Amino acid sequence: MTSQSVVEQEADYRPDEVVVALPHEGSVLAVLHEARGGDLHVDRDELLGLARISFDAQATVQGLSSLDDWERASEAREARLPRREDPSELDQALSGLRAVLAHRWSGWTPTMGKNRLVASVEGGGRISGGMVGRISGGMVGRISGGGTAPVAATRRARLPQGTRPGQGVRVGVLDTGLSPHSRLAGCYARYSDLLSPEEDAEPRAGHATFIAGLVLSQAPGATVEVRRALESDATGDSWSAARKIVQFGRDGVDVLNLSFLCFTEDDEPPMALAAAIDRLDPAIVVVAAAGNHGAMEDIAQARPAWPAALDDVVAVGAVDAAGRHASFSPPENLPWIDVRAQGVDLVSTYLDEVELGGSQQFRGFAQWSGTSFAAALVSGAIAAATDPGRVPARAAWDDMRSALAGPTHPERTADAARAPLQPVMRLVVP
Repeated sequence: MTSQSVVEQEADYRPDEVVVALPHEGSVLAVLHEARGGDLHVDRDELLGLARISFDAQATVQGLSSLDDWERASEAREARLPRREDPSELDQALSGLRAVLAHRWSGWTPTMGKNRLVASVEGGGRISGGMVGRISGGMVGRISGGGTAPVAATRRARLPQGTRPGQGVRVGVLDTGLSPHSRLAGCYARYSDLLSPEEDAEPRAGHATFIAGLVLSQAPGATVEVRRALESDATGDSWSAARKIVQFGRDGVDVLNLSFLCFTEDDEPPMALAAAIDRLDPAIVVVAAAGNHGAMEDIAQARPAWPAALDDVVAVGAVDAAGRHASFSPPENLPWIDVRAQGVDLVSTYLDEVELGGSQQFRGFAQWSGTSFAAALVSGAIAAATDPGRVPARAAWDDMRSALAGPTHPERTADAARAPLQPVMRLVVP
């Protein structure tokens, strides 16, 4: 493994942090104190039910090796290490902590994991990170690509005129900050997280602005509330995102759009994101992008993307304007993807009066592709079908899903039953 690939592999999580279930925090801290794992910093979140512990992974590995339990737990420790040639210091620290605690408590181990990094599913052109580096050989890490990069639009997106479906509906968008676009005036919550002027030079900083325009193209009467979980380069971590998800839930949004994701080495969901979704009111419909890794070779293109692959999340893939499967969208028969919508060459609101990529001058609108944007359209469609006080968002989505599924056909072959194609939601796009 090259030094470059090691750096990229370690870039998919915070190398000096673990996330621990609150009831197990004391047990983990006790061993860390014994191991003299450097200065320990604990950030507890009662709503999330988790604690984030910052420590020195290298010092912890050295300290654990001096404990009496270390040698006796060596076999269990080795079994808990990731199956790769060069496990990181955090991997070694986690496996050591689990092995020592399992030895002390008759096999019991605490619920804990890494603080994963997340990134927007934008059309940036590549996926970085992974077990062996770039996307051609890697399978784990941050995603920031697929489809195409944003280009200046030759036309302006139009919001629907006349009727205003979505009146009274609140749509949460957890993403980058929002650019206060004139076309969005009066349609977003005044306490939304806005971009600062100096951030406009980064193409991915316009991700949330593009998404907000697409949501409102379907539900012009809705109010979009944007909160920031990603920096202007469209990256963040799962701990921060999870806390914002729970806060959205407490504030009572109807639909929550999550157009960001991460992969994990064992294909298990990141602990913080799973806990956050689990704590939301079931009435809230969470919509997430399925990822832009469909052009990857072999099994990598089918990797579950989180949080989209969680059970209580509407995972959205992409098709083009003709309804054909988008090449960057994960395979159309994956069981964890619920629906597909147009995600190719969409036009929406974007950064204004900025020059990106040399000669490209953006004047408030852009053309972009990706499952991020297909998810935004689905979020808007659910909001449009929601009628506060009469038809909650969950009922609206259930009705839409039933209509998309159509009648059942007992005569389907066994192969077809194992691999149903994800339905396509046909929407009028701007």
